[in-house]
Amino acid sequence: MSIEWLFRRLESFGDAEAIVQGAQSYSYRTLVSAIEREASFLDAHGVAPGEVVMLEGDFAPRSIALLLCLAHRNAVIAPLAPGATVEASALIESCDAAVVLTAGPGDEMRLSRTGRRSEHALIDTLRERQSPGLIIFTSGSTGKSKVVVHDFGRVIEKFEQPKTTARTLSFLLFDHIGGINTLIQTLTSGGALIIPADHDPETVAAAVERSKVELLPVSPTFLNLLLMSGAHERHDLRSLKIVSYGTEPMPETTLKRATDSLPWARFHQLYGLSEMGILKSKVRDQKSLWVQLGGEGVETRVVDGLLEIRSRSAMLGYLNAPSPFTSDGWLMTGDEVEQDGEWIRIKGRRSEMINVGGQKVFPAEVESVIAALDNIKDVAVFGEPHPMMGHVVACRVNLIVPEEARALRARIRKHCSEHLAAFKVPVRVEITEDAQYSSRHKRVRPKA
Repeated sequence: MSIEWLFRRLESFGDAEAIVQGAQSYSYRTLVSAIEREASFLDAHGVAPGEVVMLEGDFAPRSIALLLCLAHRNAVIAPLAPGATVEASALIESCDAAVVLTAGPGDEMRLSRTGRRSEHALIDTLRERQSPGLIIFTSGSTGKSKVVVHDFGRVIEKFEQPKTTARTLSFLLFDHIGGINTLIQTLTSGGALIIPADHDPETVAAAVERSKVELLPVSPTFLNLLLMSGAHERHDLRSLKIVSYGTEPMPETTLKRATDSLPWARFHQLYGLSEMGILKSKVRDQKSLWVQLGGEGVETRVVDGLLEIRSRSAMLGYLNAPSPFTSDGWLMTGDEVEQDGEWIRIKGRRSEMINVGGQKVFPAEVESVIAALDNIKDVAVFGEPHPMMGHVVACRVNLIVPEEARALRARIRKHCSEHLAAFKVPVRVEITEDAQYSSRHKRVRPKA
């Protein structure tokens, strides 16, 4: 699939600001020149169409130029950001990467060959189509990272119709489908991608203030950390027009605090999967968790309480796992939802559901109730095995200031009893000082 239109689009933006990293600003003209230089670099090393190339790095001008250059020559790109939970060597083996590009200090880029060549049918499909590929490694919450293969041309084609131009912060990582979505949407609309030095709330808030960020795509966990840190009060965030959130269920209490704290910004719920990309969504109102998913070429349905999606931009499949598609092409997401006419509310992954004597408990619901209490900095709810009930509800909390454990347990149980059914009330409450989120600012819960 040809993506020539993308490069003509980039050229048309000329001297407009494309990328901001620290004190450095890069124009679209500079970015296009960088892509042309990377073509010579790849030519010199014999990187050919259809080869699987692992690109190790994070958002930076050269990594971005290489990603786009590799897409232009119809390579199959496997981006890998720092902090991956799986060793790079295992991921190279899982996708049979022929080439590894590794970002070094400054602008350095090292290239090595592995001697591998993928003969997988999905990679052959991309070669036959003469289309670029995109490989996404899932987080591996079940113990093994799944290897998702996309037709990158179909991912990119969603942005051929330009979106609203915005100065956008690159919060989601280089190897996350949401991070790739942010990059392509920003550049195809002539916006500026603002790259923060790290993802600490103070750093992000300072970058928003300094670079007048208009669109901030984040996770609910990060929003909670931002509010608890007070960074939103120490920095001027009034440039923000939209705060989009996704990657995990949003607790109602966090959404309420966020909308109250940043009343000038519009909050927008996104829904995306590594297997599907980011879908167009419409929220009932910015303080509501009810949403409509769809858009041109996207169909949704609910089967036995679980969301299924059919779309042209869905992945081709997994390299190392059975297909999650039905025989007629619907992706079984594993997300349980409530329905209200055309509106749905995402309750969470059924795999994370706690079964208490046959009754369903979704962690996000209980976390939202506990988070409303004073002195709660963060909370993670999970199931613990029980000989009679199968499982019971337990939680770990981070406190703002120290509190006597017995009094805290009584306070949490009393509050939950007033707002939840009895079987949803935590049986065990543990205080922890450990972070309960990953390097990607996503909730991490203990496994039952």
